[in-house]
Amino acid sequence: MKFSVMAAIQIKTPSRPSIFPGAFDAVRNFRRLFFVTVFLSASAFALPAYSETPSARPGLYFTPHKLNYFILNGLPPDDNAQVKFQISAKFQVLEWSDYRFYFAYTQKSFWDIGKASMPFQENNYNPEFFISRDFDRPIWRNFELHELSLGPIEHESNGLAGSDSRSWNRTYAASSFGLEPRKPLPETPTLIRYRFLFSIKLWVPYGTGSEDDYLDSIGRGNERFTDYVGWGEVGASLRDIFFPKNQIDFKTNLFHAWGKGGYEFGYHQNIPGTDFYGYAQYWYGYNESLDTFAVSVSHFKAGFSFFF
Repeated sequence: MKFSVMAAIQIKTPSRPSIFPGAFDAVRNFRRLFFVTVFLSASAFALPAYSETPSARPGLYFTPHKLNYFILNGLPPDDNAQVKFQISAKFQVLEWSDYRFYFAYTQKSFWDIGKASMPFQENNYNPEFFISRDFDRPIWRNFELHELSLGPIEHESNGLAGSDSRSWNRTYAASSFGLEPRKPLPETPTLIRYRFLFSIKLWVPYGTGSEDDYLDSIGRGNERFTDYVGWGEVGASLRDIFFPKNQIDFKTNLFHAWGKGGYEFGYHQNIPGTDFYGYAQYWYGYNESLDTFAVSVSHFKAGFSFFF
């Protein structure tokens, strides 16, 4: 999980022809976030280098990235029965000093199992490349700086073309901060190791033309995609409330237009003897998916989350 702070300022520049649409925006946005991140984290990087034994360093294999889950709100013959699932993994392509370079892929799908032939309503494909460094350094009492990350490019698309296309890109900086428990918590590969974890991710979006065109087509020409997705997100997780091996999650986007945000609440409870967790999720607001980013929805689904 992740951090940085940046000023979200739109600057209009003359259009430039290119065989790579948005390439100039990507370079400019990356440069902005790079210098802001370096400035804000210079004091942290100046600390003595974090060290770990070579055997403790991750190898070149896939590990979980974002949350993996499989949840649903009902079963056939309920016409509204739908499965929502997310699969996410990252691959470490390079390690240099204390910096790790990752390629990650996340797919979020909505499967209408209550309808005839059980069609998929939507798939969102989300590849990204990012650089990360772990710190785990106390900054005040039991509160630690956990991780800093910089993502030069993250893409998200519904995989369709033409007027049905929904896609966008972002350059981001992110960080997370954790509160160490007074007593060690039971180790688990799925839940956070802290009592409380706070994360923030700030981005500069670009390549949002398909969404803006869609808003124009439905008579909302005074709105833009960034009114819904905002310029970042913040999340919080609280571990082992009342019972062992459980966790409450909360996530919402930042700097969106008034009343256009989305809110995700989650609860995990370990299934004894397994790496599976009972998982319940409630979503309220906009931007649950790319196809429905401009529609406010309210969903409760339950199933399981898992580690691989």
